[in-house]
Amino acid sequence: MTLLAALVGAVAALAGQALAPVIQSSRAHRQWLRDKRSEVFEQYFALLQQAEAEAHFYRSGLEASGPQARLYAFVAERRRDRVSSLIEPMLEATARLELYASTGVASEAKQATETFLAFLEEAESPNTVKRRVDLLVQFLSEAGAARQAIRKELRIPDL
Repeated sequence: MTLLAALVGAVAALAGQALAPVIQSSRAHRQWLRDKRSEVFEQYFALLQQAEAEAHFYRSGLEASGPQARLYAFVAERRRDRVSSLIEPMLEATARLELYASTGVASEAKQATETFLAFLEEAESPNTVKRRVDLLVQFLSEAGAARQAIRKELRIPDL
């Protein structure tokens, strides 16, 4: 009986030594994935906020009239490069979300990004003011939905 207890103890010790690296590796991978997801979400969130700020500016300009509209048009022309510089990072961040986020978050983010890009394409056409305003309103709504989906996935309470 004593020999059996010693044998069981030895087997348990060996099994513990064999399983410890597997368990540690699994924990390390989960931590890495959690950190990576947070990084990707933060990157997209920051880009989304910049795009929303630009959308609010452009919406105000499109809805303005008279001298105020001319001022917005003047300033918008100077901001064009800043807005254009958001395109590539937003596409990259959206693609990274498709790797690390849930399907719901990735879908919301993709829709918001596509609508923002559609607005930028329409911005080149001078005769589509109503269409551009509609796209901006749609983008702002979709950006809000993407932001909420990210907050929910990260378990961040609503403000």
